Amino acid sequence: MLDRFAGKTTPVYKLIKQRVAHSKVIGTDETGVKVNGNKQWFWTWQTQKLTFITHSENRKGDTVKDNFPQGFPNSTLVHDGGKPQINTPAQNHQTCLAHLQRHLNYLIELYPNSKWGKHFLKLLYRCLKLKKKMKCQDYIQNNQRTKIIQTLEYLLENPPDKTHKKLYTFYKRMSRERQHLLIFLFLEEVPPDNNASERAIRNVKVKQKISGQFKKQETAQNFAKIRSIIDTTIKNGMKVLESLTLIAKFEFQIVN
Repeated sequence: MLDRFAGKTTPVYKLIKQRVAHSKVIGTDETGVKVNGNKQWFWTWQTQKLTFITHSENRKGDTVKDNFPQGFPNSTLVHDGGKPQINTPAQNHQTCLAHLQRHLNYLIELYPNSKWGKHFLKLLYRCLKLKKKMKCQDYIQNNQRTKIIQTLEYLLENPPDKTHKKLYTFYKRMSRERQHLLIFLFLEEVPPDNNASERAIRNVKVKQKISGQFKKQETAQNFAKIRSIIDTTIKNGMKVLESLTLIAKFEFQIVN
């Protein structure tokens, strides 16, 4: 019964995927899941109005290429800085500041005498505070943004002590990703974090806590398809039961 219904969702599922691929801002994330005793993965690419979730056997860039072989040449991709996401072709990348803040809090506890980590964390809070009060016209020219950029450049030109190995590793990462840190202060529609993507696949963890695991890969993918429909329905202010009933009753086809 579930397999049959999941099959009926396929055209809508494919349409969601197509529309996500052509969206201006896309968030992405992945999470581990047990399938027949083996650790596998659920991935999501989502927007304010759309959620596409898929099952994969791996956490590598192959999953990105299989689903979006062209990448996102006209989009800003928001993510937590994982290698597959960093290597995904996109017009812009935005690193999740929430992840950076959590990691910096850990590093500050690890190296309490280092001022560099504290200054960088303070800079991130300045960025978020500015984002909250920015109006449409502020994205064109903004003196506070200019000062933030200057502070960022100063911190990257003056690294922390190399003996603080984990903090220095973080510094090197920030140097590599410097172009990915402040996109949200230039584009109004870009968020500073990837929390929406984490929420999009949170139900996978809920499902796993209840049932333990998926027995088959096909079942995992069916769950991904149905969850994509449900989440997209919720985002668009529609009633989930009515939408699923509509899909169950009719055959939908994508018209190119």
